[in-house]
Formats: sequence, C-alpha cells, structure tokens
Amino acid sequence: MTLTSPNGADTAWGPGADREKQKRQNRQVGDTQNPWEQWGLGLLILAGLVLVVWFPLILLATPGTTTQNPPVGVKIVLCTPAQLTRAGSPRTHCR
Repeated sequence: MTLTSPNGADTAWGPGADREKQKRQNRQVGDTQNPWEQWGLGLLILAGLVLVVWFPLILLATPGTTTQNPPVGVKIVLCTPAQLTRAGSPRTHCR
C-alpha cells in the first residue's frame, strides 16, 4: 500500500505515512507513544544490529566452516641499524 505525502510524491514510508498513521490512531503530533510500541521498535532495532554484527562472527567461529591454514615455517632475522643502511633501501632484507 502506497501513501501520498503532503507534497504529492508517492512514498512507502516517510512523513506522509507517519501522519496517516497518527490520523488512524487519533493521535496528534507530540502525543506520547504507546510504551509497547516504543519497546517493540527498540528491541527490533537491537535484534537487527545483533544479527548484522554477531551472525558473521558466530558463523566464522564454528568449527568446520572455514579452511585451516597452519603456518608452514617462520624465519626471524634481527638486523642492526648499520646493516640496514648498508643494504641500500629500508625494504631490503639484511643478510
């Protein structure tokens, strides 16, 4: 169902839809909202955020859903500043 906003544009949800909802509920602008409606909307937004943030984390943390890539080997080389300047550029490895 599409509603028409005050400026004539069709909109699924917006200022026009909000005003139509207020008219159907016999509410004026600035009246208090039903606490159940406030809590329900807040919990719905919270559940959506939790789903967006935690679902990928839980999916990746469950065993068997990802491929393990263990390290094959590690080589650690310690260089002195003199060796680094002798080697030329800072990106060159000292030997």
